[in-house]
This record gives sequence, structure tokens and C-alpha cells, in this order.
Amino acid sequence: MAAGTEGTERDFGLPDAIRRMGKALEMRLSDIGNACRKIEDTVEPLHTRRTMGIHTQQMEGAGMDIKQRIDRFNRENRPFYIVDHDSGEYSLCLALSFLEGEYENFGQEAFNRYAVEIGDPVMKNGRWFTHGSGHEWKYVFEKAFEDDPNSGKIKYDCETGGFFCYAESLALIEEFGSRFRAACMDGEKFTELVSTALKEAAEKERLAAEIRDTLRGFLTENPEGIADIMTPYGFLQLTAEQGRQLLNGDRKSVRAGDSEVEAEELLRQKITHIQQDLFQDGHFQIRTEAPGQAAGQSLSM
Repeated sequence: MAAGTEGTERDFGLPDAIRRMGKALEMRLSDIGNACRKIEDTVEPLHTRRTMGIHTQQMEGAGMDIKQRIDRFNRENRPFYIVDHDSGEYSLCLALSFLEGEYENFGQEAFNRYAVEIGDPVMKNGRWFTHGSGHEWKYVFEKAFEDDPNSGKIKYDCETGGFFCYAESLALIEEFGSRFRAACMDGEKFTELVSTALKEAAEKERLAAEIRDTLRGFLTENPEGIADIMTPYGFLQLTAEQGRQLLNGDRKSVRAGDSEVEAEELLRQKITHIQQDLFQDGHFQIRTEAPGQAAGQSLSM
């Protein structure tokens, strides 16, 4: 199962989603028009307008204030909606646990077809969808905009029951939101997008899991770290620079005790114990074993 594929229950919201999910309820009760308080008229900076689509430029040119723009987006792009956090940030939201009516299972068919494609059950316990969590929607969203130069301005705070991303530019959220909804409405293309995105995410997670508890994983996550390492071959100390050289292939081997150990062999060794030095920041004591070696087993020299 792909990373972030927790069972997705669309019948109820999770406790940690109440703050933002509440906005979806408020919008339904107030017919969207009263979802956000009215603030002073404003327009996006000219340099932002130049990077956004014609649709956004027309709205700004017509003198729409922020509330009007958000209301218009929310009417035209259901079940997605935008929230103004009154802090200079705007969220694009898809509250999966609160979808109802014609949007109750919005986009879910593509995730169900992915489940069938990889041999997973579509449902868990007859009530939860196996795929289609907010985390998986994030992978799909990222894939949809991977070539867009503005994609790096988007941040994510997704949960099992909802997809949430945010940015400081309302125009950017409007642009990406409307484009992504259009992609979701194109059945076959969206199914293909979901399949590609989730397969790539699953492969990344598989590779990450393989190296997470290895020296390669440690050096990747601690590029400035210094490590005193007891290996099956003997002791060695790696500086941050030596660690980078091992990772990028510039260093082909290291000396451990009386043995010369090839870089790849060292990087694949599994970490069995790690402790950070209490008195030296970025300094670690590590013990390793060779892949497949039982704990406490010694290698023959």
C-alpha cells in the first residue's frame, strides 16, 4: 500500500480536522456568501498578476475585493473552497469527511480504480475507502503541478480526512485550485494522474524505508553530522565532508580498523544503535551491522 494510504472514512471528521472542517459546515449553512468576513478592498500586487491566468486578472481588473473573489471561487469550484486566514495566508481545502450530495464521493472513483489496479481492496470493513486519503490527494496535487515554477510556493497540511494546502498569494491559490478541479473533472485523465502519482509515491516510500535505518539514511538526514562509528570491521570517524563524499561517490572507500571498506558496503550497513553526544551538537555515536547480519554476530575477516 502506498505511503499515506490510511483507511479513508468519509462518514465523519477526525478531531484534529475540526478547525478547518468547520469551515465546510459553515459554508453549507450560510450558502457560502457569509463564509468569510468582508475586509477592505484590495488587489494583488502587479508582479503577481503578471504570473497568474487571464481569469484572475479579469477579476482583479473588475475591482473585486478578497471576499468577493473567494465567494466566486467557492461557487464555481465546489467542492473545493478557499479560506482567508486573516494572516496573509489562504488555504485551498477539500474536506473529504464532509462531502455530501453530488460531491459525496468526489474523485473517489479514480482512487478505487487504482486500488483494483494494484490488487488492494476498494473498501475496508465495508465502510472505509482503502485509498483516497488527504495525504494521497496531496501526492496527486503535487504531480499535477510538478512542472509549474510556482509549485514551490505551495505548502501542505493534509490529514486523512481532508486535503489542505496554503500560500501567501490568493491569486496563486485561485489559479491552482481552478486548474486542479478541472483536472479532477476529466475522468480518464484524472484516473491516470492518480495512478501515476500514487505509484511514484509508493516507490519513494519503499526506497526511503530501505535506507531509513542505514548509514546512507543517517548521512542523508544529517548532512552536517560527525559520526563515531563502530562497524563489524572496526572503528572509524566520519566528518560531514567525508559523509558527503561517500554519498555523492567522490570517496570510494574508507578505513575501518585495519580494513579498507568500500563506500557502498559501508553505506548499506544497518544502524543498530545511535546516540547523540550531549555536549557536542551534531556529534553521534553509532554501531552498525552488515545487511543480513544477526545482531551481535561478527564478520569473519
